[in-house]
Amino acid sequence: MIPAWALLLGAVCVRAAESPALLPAAALSPGTGRPVTARITYDRGRAKEGGAILVLPGFSDSDAAVARLAEALILGSGGAGGRGAAFARGRRIPAVALESAVWADGVLEARAPVLGRPQSQDGVSFQVAEKTVPVRLREGDVVTVDPVQGTVALSAPEDAESDLAAAEALRAYDGLRDGQALRHWWAARAGADARAGVAAAAGLAARVADGGVRADDFSAFSRAVAAGLPPALRKRLAEEQRRVLGEAAAQAQRSLRQELGSVREAATALAVERILARAQTRWEGLQALAAALSEKSRLRGCAALWQELSRAAAQRRQVLSSAAVSDPLTAAAAAAGAEIPPRAAFGEVEWRLFLAEGRLDAPLARILDDASLDLRRRSARLRSLLLERGLPEGSELGRRILGNLPPAQSYSVAGAYEVIPDVPAAGVLGAVFRAWAAGFDPGPLGARKRAAQSGLPALFASSVDVTALPQAEVSGTVFSREPAAGRRERLLVAAAKPGGAAQETVLENRTGRELRPAGAGRLLEARDLAVLARAARSLDDHEGRGVELEFCKAAGKLYLLGSRPIAGLDEEPARAAPFTVEVPASATVAPVQALRR
Repeated sequence: MIPAWALLLGAVCVRAAESPALLPAAALSPGTGRPVTARITYDRGRAKEGGAILVLPGFSDSDAAVARLAEALILGSGGAGGRGAAFARGRRIPAVALESAVWADGVLEARAPVLGRPQSQDGVSFQVAEKTVPVRLREGDVVTVDPVQGTVALSAPEDAESDLAAAEALRAYDGLRDGQALRHWWAARAGADARAGVAAAAGLAARVADGGVRADDFSAFSRAVAAGLPPALRKRLAEEQRRVLGEAAAQAQRSLRQELGSVREAATALAVERILARAQTRWEGLQALAAALSEKSRLRGCAALWQELSRAAAQRRQVLSSAAVSDPLTAAAAAAGAEIPPRAAFGEVEWRLFLAEGRLDAPLARILDDASLDLRRRSARLRSLLLERGLPEGSELGRRILGNLPPAQSYSVAGAYEVIPDVPAAGVLGAVFRAWAAGFDPGPLGARKRAAQSGLPALFASSVDVTALPQAEVSGTVFSREPAAGRRERLLVAAAKPGGAAQETVLENRTGRELRPAGAGRLLEARDLAVLARAARSLDDHEGRGVELEFCKAAGKLYLLGSRPIAGLDEEPARAAPFTVEVPASATVAPVQALRR
């Protein structure tokens, strides 16, 4: 058997031969999920101009003003739960923290692995890191930050300008999707910068495989690059493109196997459709790239898995069509073997009653229509209006809400935009108003505005669930994806006794197997972790994005309390994503996915 650490190093260092240094790092924020190539800077003035990767020894609140303009962040210290990681995730800025980094002579120094000779075992090629060497990141160096894999690659001095040019061309293409402009860029460089052309073509091939780029743009650009290269470099171009296809096909096979498991245990019909749509995007992109390269025969394994996935989805739809489940949290609890505490659900009727009793329709409309207000000032006025106009317990709305609460000493109030935990009975009414007011924070307010400008019927999500909290022995949160990188392979469980410190356990997503146990004095048994993992997967598949699942354990039973999107892993910053989209009954899977994402 090949040692796992050898395979890991081989995977992480796959491009080490093309770079004098590939530095391992901890992923803090995925950004857009793509690698970022740019010059690094330690200079705050330079960072304020934008377009650079900012390097900091650590992160403090004073760094926020310059960090928000950076293409990416490289930190010398900090973890996924640190201030820098939270800042970067909330603004979709790629960020990593270098492992074993030290601050030396005003720059960061880290250690890069040096790989031995290529080896092969059980049909797998790999290289083992034999030693490490110190590498300093100097002002103006060109590096590529991969915020998902957790690496920082330093370009060789003779290749830096080419790597930078290719990255800038692809970044422009990502923004405009203008294939002709990309070909014009190459026409201006052909004959003088072959490396940039090959790198740009390989980068475009990877985008086609992801399903996010038109194959005809890639084919036209690839032909243009090949026409401007001598025969030896044309061969290198073809090899690079085939390498991208091979890596994408291997990744697609792993992904399709995971999706197959997800479909077979899906708790809702919408989860089945989302899983299938997600897999279809990758499969169609892979087919498009293989067709463009005349390499369709390399996809036989993926084709078989896609057919198996389609059959499994049809079977699961049939099973779920007869299930009578009212909401995804209840479905996830039933599938996983957890409980749901008593709760009361409020929504559009109560929201409209709040507006009517508080006489809020007219003042809300005036603030929303005031063109002199920017987004943040408009948000502040709307929130102030809603919170100041709160209604008393004796109002019709107060009686309606408080009269329907299940008996308990404390409650969790979960709206579409904010979850307020541990609320006493006397504070429930105010917490409901606060949950509604959160829908007018800058993030969700801006999301609804952009949706309306795009012609989508985006509405305010008024649903609020008030859940009676059991007397918990243990409570905590399950993250259905890695909070830092957004990867689905692992999930994180954080649990604590009342007033105690949190224990963190890392689980393998599909099996629930412990990858990093909590240690001595564990608060949750292996069965508890397996139940929580299953529930978190179900909700992730239903929502089509990473979720934070709140739970507690009382009298030996696990209770699911509510869920919300993981901050920074969606289209908008924290708490910005949720808005209601009315989808016509005749809509197909693809439009539903496009609207929700």
